[in-house]
Amino acid sequence: MRPARIGLAIALTGFAAACGGNEAAGPGIALSREEVIGLASELGDAIRTVAVPGLDSGLLDGAAPCRNGGSATSAGSYAGADTVIGDATVTLSACRTTSYTASGPLHVTATVAGVRSATTTVTVHVTGTLQVSAADGRSGSCAVDVGAATAASGTATSLVQVSGTACGVNVSGRY
Repeated sequence: MRPARIGLAIALTGFAAACGGNEAAGPGIALSREEVIGLASELGDAIRTVAVPGLDSGLLDGAAPCRNGGSATSAGSYAGADTVIGDATVTLSACRTTSYTASGPLHVTATVAGVRSATTTVTVHVTGTLQVSAADGRSGSCAVDVGAATAASGTATSLVQVSGTACGVNVSGRY
């Protein structure tokens, strides 16, 4: 599995898993399903960019700008050959999406098994609390506690099995 595919799997199985649910309500902020999808998608881009900057180094340290301003940084490490275990903290600093600004740390742990095999499995657990403010003045915290797993073979990635909550929404299911 190429590093870009691993990064994509981490983003998909990690924060982007917050796309489920009908309404998302976090302390002090209420987000619709559409809003959570937009927030998760754009933050997933930032997380993917910094969480897998150079898989040859043993470090998951990196920094990248967010699509619409702000930044994301990661600090962590990984070890292993055919099974790689990684642990990193991704910190968003005024990371802007189309309608939101998010700041705060997300702790990401990941296991990638079968790196040198025909089929690679990825399991990820993401926890943390983001401070989110909307362009319309709403603001509050958004707790994330999501676990997920997927498999990839060649260029095909299976559906992601997700369990947990993001922004007050139970996001368990297959996506």
